[in-house]
This record gives sequence, structure tokens and C-alpha cells, in this order.
Amino acid sequence: MEKVQVTVCLSQLIAHATGGKTRMYFKAATLKDCLGQLQQAHPLMKVHLFEEDGRQRPHVLIYYGKQDIRWLPNLDIPLEPDSEITILQAVSGG
Repeated sequence: MEKVQVTVCLSQLIAHATGGKTRMYFKAATLKDCLGQLQQAHPLMKVHLFEEDGRQRPHVLIYYGKQDIRWLPNLDIPLEPDSEITILQAVSGG
């Protein structure tokens, strides 16, 4: 599978885990590969994105394009060139 350039965009609420960066670029073949590279470059992101057993944390929303990745069968889907992955921290209150 060919690696392509993708953009990862983070909400400001979790940008502290990346030293304040809200936009990063990775060359990856799959969504799993890209998220792995993000965690390798910024280890604190793993704590924010995934539970200890590997499940996505429920209060974090990750989109590949407009697709919520929670509804994908797995993360081994190939990435399209110049696609975007958006990571948002859910906020609640009242």
C-alpha cells in the first residue's frame, strides 16, 4: 500500500498534547498507520485518544473526512492523498 500525505487537525482543547500544534502532516498508508505515527510523534496523544485496551475514548471524536471512525469496521482502511483527519474533544456542561 502506498503512503500518501494526510493532514491531521486537532481541536485546541487537546493541542497541549502536541506542544500546541493544531495541524500536522503525515505520510501514511492507512488510518491506523497515521494515528500510530501521531502517537509516536506525540506520546501524550495515546492517553487522549484510546483506552488502555485500545478502544477509542468515548469523549474524543475522530473523523476521516466526514466519516466518524467509530462506525468503521477497522482502522486498516487506505487513505486518499491529501485527505484530512480531524480530532475533536467532546465538551459538555450545563
